[in-house]
Amino acid sequence: MKYIKQIALIVAIVVVLILGIIFGITNSITSSASSFSGDYSDYVNLGDYIVKIDEEGAMPALTKEQLKTAIETCYSGQMQENCMSVLDDIVDVQNKYKVNAAFILAIAQKESTCGTNWESIDPDAHNWMSISYGPKYNGDSGKTCSGGGYTWCWYDSYNEAVQKFGIFMTEHDYFFFAHGEYSVSQIAPHFAGTEWENGVKGYLDNLYSAVAETLPQNSGVINGETYTYAGKTYTLFVQGDYNDPYGDGTIANSGCGVTSIAIVVSGYKSGETPRTIASKCSGYGLTYVDRGVFPQYLGEYGLTGSFTGWDNQASENIINHLKSGKPVIYNIGGTMVLNDGNSYDYSKNKHFVTLLGLDESGNIFVGDPWAHEMCNYTTIQNIANAGGDRGNYLLVDKK
Repeated sequence: MKYIKQIALIVAIVVVLILGIIFGITNSITSSASSFSGDYSDYVNLGDYIVKIDEEGAMPALTKEQLKTAIETCYSGQMQENCMSVLDDIVDVQNKYKVNAAFILAIAQKESTCGTNWESIDPDAHNWMSISYGPKYNGDSGKTCSGGGYTWCWYDSYNEAVQKFGIFMTEHDYFFFAHGEYSVSQIAPHFAGTEWENGVKGYLDNLYSAVAETLPQNSGVINGETYTYAGKTYTLFVQGDYNDPYGDGTIANSGCGVTSIAIVVSGYKSGETPRTIASKCSGYGLTYVDRGVFPQYLGEYGLTGSFTGWDNQASENIINHLKSGKPVIYNIGGTMVLNDGNSYDYSKNKHFVTLLGLDESGNIFVGDPWAHEMCNYTTIQNIANAGGDRGNYLLVDKK
């Protein structure tokens, strides 16, 4: 009997351990699949988030296949199921009413977690985008529901809700497309203001980043005084265009640092120039920019990054950072050689340049504030050789 009890105890322990392992694995799988946990927000920049697809500067209209990939990447469970059920409808509305399909998904996510999290609206109303602007936008049933002080539109399905949203965005008597409101920033005040705007933009970042490798801006494009890569368009400022007093001279002869910052910032925010960047020096008690204060300057625009010395990981770090759609600032102390044959010796003056993107062969685009002819592609080896006694690099990121 004694041995039987011991054997029973051992068996019980083994069973508990096995169940624990199984539960742990199951729990892990369930947890990892329960919601999208990736952070794609820095992979693409969608400019002014213009959601009327036929307007200049609009975000690219995603294809049905791209939308399917984005939904599968960013959502799971019931959220994914609900969004997949309207895939044809959001594409149809995008084609018919020029309303960006990803924008429709982002609103559904913001307002009701894609139909899975309701506050004031009866879930049976299928009003997953919280529309409350009157019978004109209701479903054929003409029913409404009330909650939270509003009368909400009623739809018989999510499909109908999407189709009516296309009408809502294009034919509203007072707001939206009919009145020149094409961007998320312009539309947000009619929903819930700044918090709503930031949330929808974040969801759009995620959706677009899930298909970033298929977007047309993935390879760099030089267009005169701008360079476009991974959805960001950088203005290639030339420091020689600014004779403003700066440091012991002018921006023209010693402002490569502030001009490099201006080039990078232009990919995230319009309106800034080397002049406006330089004007912030006095606020830091400085007369010029050195490596140590770049984080403060970038922080003014919601960006981060500090200089790192060149090491065995530098080349890989820079390439991977550019692949992720984010720029780099590089401090040269030698000679920069470009693929087109141009080169410049920076060993005496030292110099800051920007590294903005990659071509299909993996060459790196150098946005050099010294002159437009110095803005071209080069290899990572040429960049490493140009380091000299500086060779520090800064990986720019969002806060």
